[in-house]
Amino acid sequence: MKSVRMLIFLAVFALTACSDHITTSTDMVFDREPPPVEEVVTLSFVQENVLDVSCALSGCHAGGEFPDLSAGKSYANIVDVLSSQGLKLVEPGDPDSSYLFVKIAGGAGMSGQLMPYGGAPLPDASVDAIRKWIADGALND
Repeated sequence: MKSVRMLIFLAVFALTACSDHITTSTDMVFDREPPPVEEVVTLSFVQENVLDVSCALSGCHAGGEFPDLSAGKSYANIVDVLSSQGLKLVEPGDPDSSYLFVKIAGGAGMSGQLMPYGGAPLPDASVDAIRKWIADGALND
């Protein structure tokens, strides 16, 4: 069951991104097994499976727009960093008080549009992975 859920999770990731970066099924490569679902979601997992494919893209959060969510930079740019709305972008242990989570899941304290901007909402599996990573303490592995 977890393997099927992860495969669906990764396939949906490949199809979601900023509106200028839509991936078609003919562009996807299925030459590797999806990573196993982890008991504790790590930053590496979130980076590789959510941020790199849906957020840290040219024209989005790859250095041009705050926060920079590029690999190697995302942690320092989001954990315990205040948003313009007064919430920390990531409040370790508290996804509902983390502006990054609010911006992808919707909820109280959100201003502007749901992320990714101009694109389809992130799949539930992506939102769940970020929620779990933050709830588990938003550790930098």
